[in-house]
Amino acid sequence: MKKRSLAGMLALGFAGAMFIGASDASAAQVLTGNVDLKGADSTIVVENGVSLLKTKSATYELTEDSMIYSSKTLKLTLNNSAPVSIDSIYTKNHLKIYGNGELNADADGQFGINVGDDLVVDSKSKAVINSRGNEAGVRTSSQIEQHGGTINAYGKQYGVWVKSDVQTYTGAVLNANSEEKFGVYAGEDVFVRSGSKLTAEGELAGIFTGELIKADHEGSVITGISRNFNSGYAALHNSTTLRARCGGVVREVYQNPTIVVDKKDGIKVEDITQVGWHLKNAKNYTWTSDPAGLVELNNGRLYSKEGAPINMTITGTRKTGFYAIVNKYVKEESVWLTYNGSHQVVFEGVKTANEVTISVNYHIDTDGDGVYDMTEPKEFKFEPGSTVSIEELKAQHPFSASADFVTGSEAADFDATDDKTIDFYYEGDA
Repeated sequence: MKKRSLAGMLALGFAGAMFIGASDASAAQVLTGNVDLKGADSTIVVENGVSLLKTKSATYELTEDSMIYSSKTLKLTLNNSAPVSIDSIYTKNHLKIYGNGELNADADGQFGINVGDDLVVDSKSKAVINSRGNEAGVRTSSQIEQHGGTINAYGKQYGVWVKSDVQTYTGAVLNANSEEKFGVYAGEDVFVRSGSKLTAEGELAGIFTGELIKADHEGSVITGISRNFNSGYAALHNSTTLRARCGGVVREVYQNPTIVVDKKDGIKVEDITQVGWHLKNAKNYTWTSDPAGLVELNNGRLYSKEGAPINMTITGTRKTGFYAIVNKYVKEESVWLTYNGSHQVVFEGVKTANEVTISVNYHIDTDGDGVYDMTEPKEFKFEPGSTVSIEELKAQHPFSASADFVTGSEAADFDATDDKTIDFYYEGDA
């Protein structure tokens, strides 16, 4: 029995045979990859605490080691009232998902779900499919056509790998996460329509495709998240255009970017290679921050403002009016926006300073009368987020080695997140 489980998934216990009772489960064999369902319509249920797959002619028990295999198109209905966990699904033709149950495919091998043609989720389905593979969570030799439900795909190389298109509709949700490469790799287009949502996170890029990435209709959002800012890839990376229309949103998120948006020098956003892949002029975007009001664009450069924390989130948004003409008034931009479409660039956890200044005022009472008659200030520079040692700062006082420390405005070590002034008090010889 496997010991691994997907993050956020519910643990599922299996009843022993003595508790199964007189039902189909009592005589069911455990389903393995040696059994070819040959396209038989299949339904997953849970009876008396046991996970079962039923066809018209047979009933199989499902365990965490079960593979569902079909050499022909497979219609799989999830009618299970509790989450069911298996190893994987492999079909040589189409896989069509119906029903509202939750299925966890946590593969020991390459793919959690491997489909020889289209993977289709029915529009009435509210199923939740969690799929993990050592290479990709979900792989198809054709396309994903998701009209409903939620797919959460995790893989070492790819969350989702498809030979052609990824298409989502009707409020469907697709989340894809890759440890090393791309959340979604698509050989052709990525289309998100009718209020559906696609969120893809990867080390190199959220989505990689050679064709279009397009969000269509109000509520439709494509979010690409890049964890490695220096990968050279845009968070939504393609060789043609990003497109958003009729209220759709295409969003690029860069986590912990290795840039500094400071108060003095600022930064020219479009000169950043991966960001400039899609954003051509920062002046065409509205820039906001979290916390609010702490960023500004001036003479084409982006600056933080006084009071900005060392790390914050900065978002640039370009939204078109209700225009049919692509990029009306902003012809230089490569992202196609029409009919209230939006493009966002998000710097999540961006630094607003290269260094943090800790100013220390060293005071000394030289004659023991309780009056600190001399003050010597010093400044110390720290990398943002590094630890400031109080003992080390105390030892840096400019007085005689015989001077004794009395008290100070800081007593415990802290992280260098903001410029700060500290007072230390001594008595003895200066």
